[in-house]
Amino acid sequence: MKKINKMILTLTLSSVLLSLMVCSAKGPYLEIDGERFTEDDVRKEMPRYYEQIRKNYDQQIKRVLEQLGEKKLFEIAAKKNKMADANEYKRSIRTKVSSPSDEEIQSAYKEAQARGQLKGQSLDKARVYLNNYLISQKARGLMQKEIGLLKKQYNYTLGPVVRKQIDVAGEPTINPSGKLLVVEFSGFECPYCKKVQVTTKKIREKYKNKLKWVFKDYPLRINSPYSHVATNCVYKQDQPKFWGLFDKIFDPATPRDILKQENLKKEITTLGIDMGAFEKCVTDPAVRDEIVKDHQQGVNAGVSGIPHFFINGRPISGNRSFEVFDQIISEEL
Repeated sequence: MKKINKMILTLTLSSVLLSLMVCSAKGPYLEIDGERFTEDDVRKEMPRYYEQIRKNYDQQIKRVLEQLGEKKLFEIAAKKNKMADANEYKRSIRTKVSSPSDEEIQSAYKEAQARGQLKGQSLDKARVYLNNYLISQKARGLMQKEIGLLKKQYNYTLGPVVRKQIDVAGEPTINPSGKLLVVEFSGFECPYCKKVQVTTKKIREKYKNKLKWVFKDYPLRINSPYSHVATNCVYKQDQPKFWGLFDKIFDPATPRDILKQENLKKEITTLGIDMGAFEKCVTDPAVRDEIVKDHQQGVNAGVSGIPHFFINGRPISGNRSFEVFDQIISEEL
């Protein structure tokens, strides 16, 4: 009798689990007055919203696949080099990190102070922290460089490659004749946009005239983009001076308070532009409309966070390493 009851219980639990699996396979649903609505109905009746959800999902899956890919690369490399596991291989890379020089520590100290960090701390007091910070940065750089080499060695491909067409007519451009288009969506108030400029500057220095580099406005706060309005008005008068101001704002040594309206305006007065025309420009609604248009183009192309780049239409998001940019650009060229 006990065996029969146990069998009945097992069959009952199995049927419950099966029904749960079937429901799970169908995904989320909505019922109203006996009528059921599913993902298919969202796709049919709300296509734009559904498309955005799918874009976000695909981007998230690609990020996870990228992490999985790096894990697999280290596992393959560890096996080939007769190491115990991927962690041992990673440790072998970290042992190659050199100790920061005194000049590097002093430079990092000055940059931290410019960002409003380490207030009240002397160089000697902050030295241990800065030393550890620089070692971690160097280790990260070496790790990214190794990942780039392993990707080439083992024919790493993350697909499908989805290219976006971005309208760049009339936008601030470095080297308009470059054969490889890089479009940057950034915001002046975005700290990660500021950090990535060190990398993008090195990329432009390496590839020089091969790159056509375009800047698109993507302010963090679309309702109060004074820094974007002001820089646009500088651009309308003199593009080289726009890029000079761009570099000044994004310089790691430049304090964040340069973005305050009075400070930015004071900086702009040193550029030698027509300030009368500038003042008229910053009150022109058309300038803000251009910024909103840039922002919307980014959203339409799948930009959900900044910095965000399109290299020959291929998206790359975030403060990525030199090696990541270098690999994609070398592939495209």
